[in-house]
Amino acid sequence: MTKTPRTINQTVFLLAGLLALCGCGPTPEEAALDTDRRAYRAIDRAMSRAGMEQNDYYRVDDPNDRQVARVEPPETGVLTLSQAAAMAVSNNREYLLERDNLYTLATGVTEIQHLYEPIPIGFGQTGYVRQDNYQDNPEDVEGVGSGVGFGLSRLLATGAQVGTQMTIGWVDLLSGDGDSGFSSVFSAVATQPLLRGSSHKAVFETLTQAEQDLLYQIRYFNRYRKTFIVSVVQTYYETLHLYDRMNNARRYYLTLLEVCRQTQKQAAVGRVPLFEVEEATQDQLDALNIYHDIRNDYGETLDLLKTMLAIRPDTEFILDTRELDALRETGFSEMDFSEEAAIRAALNQRLDLANAADRVLDAQRHTEIAAEMLGVDLSLFGQTNITSGGNMVEDLESPEDLYGVGLRLDLPLDRLAEKNQYRLTLVELMQNQRTYQGVTDTAIMEVRAAFRNLRTAHEKYRVALESQDLAQKRTENTLRLQKVGRANMRDVLDAQEDYYKSQDAVTEALVQYAVASLNLYLATDTLKVQPDGQLNKADCNFLAKTSANTN
Repeated sequence: MTKTPRTINQTVFLLAGLLALCGCGPTPEEAALDTDRRAYRAIDRAMSRAGMEQNDYYRVDDPNDRQVARVEPPETGVLTLSQAAAMAVSNNREYLLERDNLYTLATGVTEIQHLYEPIPIGFGQTGYVRQDNYQDNPEDVEGVGSGVGFGLSRLLATGAQVGTQMTIGWVDLLSGDGDSGFSSVFSAVATQPLLRGSSHKAVFETLTQAEQDLLYQIRYFNRYRKTFIVSVVQTYYETLHLYDRMNNARRYYLTLLEVCRQTQKQAAVGRVPLFEVEEATQDQLDALNIYHDIRNDYGETLDLLKTMLAIRPDTEFILDTRELDALRETGFSEMDFSEEAAIRAALNQRLDLANAADRVLDAQRHTEIAAEMLGVDLSLFGQTNITSGGNMVEDLESPEDLYGVGLRLDLPLDRLAEKNQYRLTLVELMQNQRTYQGVTDTAIMEVRAAFRNLRTAHEKYRVALESQDLAQKRTENTLRLQKVGRANMRDVLDAQEDYYKSQDAVTEALVQYAVASLNLYLATDTLKVQPDGQLNKADCNFLAKTSANTN
């Protein structure tokens, strides 16, 4: 017996609906933008929860930008310190990798957050079926069918797992015994833990720990930004120092060259012996070697700075010497805060110390949850299954419905894994407590070292200034005495060398003092970095204010 389909329109309609569902997915651009929105929202929430200042320094590259552009120095050929800092946070590969790591962790948090949201599901299928019956029924069965289904699942705040699903299908037999028509099935399942794993901490532990890990990464990245910018500023100052030394060595060489010419003239008329000419020439050649060595060091350090800024090493530019002039004009200020004030600031401000303290709290929470998992497992469950059928959608009937509710009790007869986990959480707690003590000791040690370095740089800069003044006066006096025959060439050369070294010592001490100041603010975590990489120097009075408030 062969049957013609009562209607094929329903099947065609369902198939068209399935095809429409296939095309409702997001475009790649929409997917990237939605992921950005969720990740940035997770980061903003974590920063707000921690009371941290919010800005957009953590945003990754535009999803439409697929090419990495090469960084070019300013057209003026002079790179300022502020420009170098901005280039560093925009282009340094290691910095961008750390920023991307923060973004990656944030996307993982959004996936865990999504588990606690309503999760829709939808599916559909269509096909052709043929069955050959040789023994029971000599007539073949042949038909086509389609179906669509929609559902929803969610993890509730009480720990209940809820899932619902609605399926509608159409079967049209082309041949064989049976009826064509529609069918629908609605099902729902819910499970609610009552004892073990039912507390708020246990239900949200996965989300809580994920959000904590994101907060730790935010703190880590913020401290990394400060460390990174300080290293860029330090490299910039060190490169400027070498540039200043190179020019100073060139002036020293030219000065000795002029001294040699004057000495040769005096030797020609018999006013000085020949060996003094040879001494001056030898010092002149040594000065030339010094110049070449410093020029080589300057080139290597400049290439290192270019690498930090992601600039091609063969790109030519110079640094802004006004940065050194600004340091000279500023000089150094008296240290109006104590070491104790700096240590207190570090203990209150250090982000790595805050992470270590919060990890102790995490371990305590893990211990409480592990203790809860040792108990009896009692769950309340319920389910329903409603099935309907009919020749047309409007004729659907409910020939069979199923409802059920009950309790499931699992006795704690075997809790080996849970006992091991509980004991390990106690070990984790003690480890994190020791880690917190270690991070605290490290922070104090770093502050003490930075404070000593700043105090030493402070004294070295003061001594270097005095030494430079004395060396300059000595050089002038020695030249006057040499002209009247009361000083020999060796005295002149020694005075010139000491004056040259004193000039280098002043610049070196000035740079060391500037870097030591930044390192102290870094050690106390009172240094702030703006989104464009600029140091917020207005906040650098925190230590002095802290000291004044505690005296």
